[in-house]
Amino acid sequence: MRLTDGEVQLVAALRNGGYRQAHGALRDGNKYCCMGVACDISKMGRWYAISLTEDPVCYLHSKAVLPRAVREWLGWYSSSGYLTFKDRTDAFIELTALNDHGMPFDQIADIIQANLVMKTATEDWEYPRRGVA
Repeated sequence: MRLTDGEVQLVAALRNGGYRQAHGALRDGNKYCCMGVACDISKMGRWYAISLTEDPVCYLHSKAVLPRAVREWLGWYSSSGYLTFKDRTDAFIELTALNDHGMPFDQIADIIQANLVMKTATEDWEYPRRGVA
C-alpha cells in the first residue's frame, strides 16, 4: 500500500527540522508532538487556546490526539496512530506513545515512511476496546 499524500507531507515536515518536539499534547507553546505537526500542516483548522491565559493548544477540538478530519486526511485508522504490530504484551503500539516517550521525529518519520501505521480496520486485526479486560 502506498503512502497517502498527507503521510508524504508529514514525513517531510518531521524530517525538515522546522518543528521542535513536544510531549503529552498536540502543541505546547512553539513545540509540537508528531500529531501536532500533522494538524499544523493539514491546514484544516486553526490553533486556539481554551482560556485567555493559555497558549494555543487545541486543534479542531483536540488537545492530545488527531482530530477526525486530520486522521482521515492521513488515511489512518486511529487518532493515536496505531502501528501494524503489537508489543511483547500484545498491546498495540501508538505513535503518540512513541513520541511522548522521546522517540525523535526522524525515527517517527521512518516508521510512517515504512508504511507501518494502520490505515484501515481488517478482520485480521483484533482492536483494543476501552474498558475490556
